[in-house]
Amino acid sequence: MDIIHCNLDHIDLAVNAMKTIKCVVDNLPLELATSTAMQLFLANPLNYLLIAVNDEKAIGYLFAYELQRPDRDQSMMFLYDITVIDEYRKKGVGTALIERLKVLCTNKHIMKMFVPTSRSNTPAVNLYQKTGAIISTDTDAVSLTWHF
Repeated sequence: MDIIHCNLDHIDLAVNAMKTIKCVVDNLPLELATSTAMQLFLANPLNYLLIAVNDEKAIGYLFAYELQRPDRDQSMMFLYDITVIDEYRKKGVGTALIERLKVLCTNKHIMKMFVPTSRSNTPAVNLYQKTGAIISTDTDAVSLTWHF
């Protein structure tokens, strides 16, 4: 298995991964995953897309956003989405994706990485803790969303 840190040279691979993994798993229309959207995403150096590939097949992905802070020189990494296709779950793919992102964070001196999830999402919580994340003890946390 290889973990590819996508750039503009990987548009086709990246779009294919979104169509064959994200759109299928999240039951989204395939036409949402376009080359134009991917090019815009990958052109931003603060956006990260990592794809796990096995035998030339995309089997998982992770995307994240580096968030610059106005109060210090160090950024934070927001792990937004990670998905592995069913047949490769519990085989180290998610762990490998996160570990690769952690290396990128360390190399860029990023101060911390965070990911939102539900406490009831036990597989995700276990994966994040396995890779060194510390679960929040804040029971007063709330998530608010604006839709436009």
